[in-house]
Amino acid sequence: MERRFAGKVAVVTGGTQGMGQAISVRLASEGALVAVNRRPDLSAEETLAKVKAAGGEAFDVPADMRDPDQVKAMIATVAKRGGRLDYVVSNAGINPFMTWDNTPIEEFNNLFETNVRGSLVVCTEGARQMVAEGHGGAIVMTSSISAHVGAPTQVAYCGTKGAISMLAKALARSWASMGSESMPSNPAPSIRPWPPGCSSNRMC
Repeated sequence: MERRFAGKVAVVTGGTQGMGQAISVRLASEGALVAVNRRPDLSAEETLAKVKAAGGEAFDVPADMRDPDQVKAMIATVAKRGGRLDYVVSNAGINPFMTWDNTPIEEFNNLFETNVRGSLVVCTEGARQMVAEGHGGAIVMTSSISAHVGAPTQVAYCGTKGAISMLAKALARSWASMGSESMPSNPAPSIRPWPPGCSSNRMC
């Protein structure tokens, strides 16, 4: 496989399973050193093993996306260990199934703190790191088809993904002159097993 990302360093949030795991493996297989973010109480061993089997290099870095201080520390750790930071893939998120009349404020806050604020912090901190290093990069924010198609059982979740799509567009305009780019990814629904200790309303 072509190693088009050789010499580059990437961080992928929510990298223990699903799309985050697949992205981590692909980036590493093409030469990037990948920091695989995980929730502090989960393991990234499966992803790291897949990266090794694909001939790549990766290391795990814990951080809860709901905690801005942990996210900032994560970016600093990745840049220090990798020697630089080139790519950020903001993929971590939760998707509790809740109707409009069964959405407790606590769950609403948890959803937005994880999906929206967490994504904003990891992307802006990543951008600041790239600016400090004097180079551009690429930042991908995982949105969803739910940003465009309202779902009665995912009312608040749809709101978070709509927010992410617009944040990506606004940040792209802000960073264009710095040589960095931001883009939203809008994947369709996927079927995947939930790892132990993780469910649709817990970040993986």
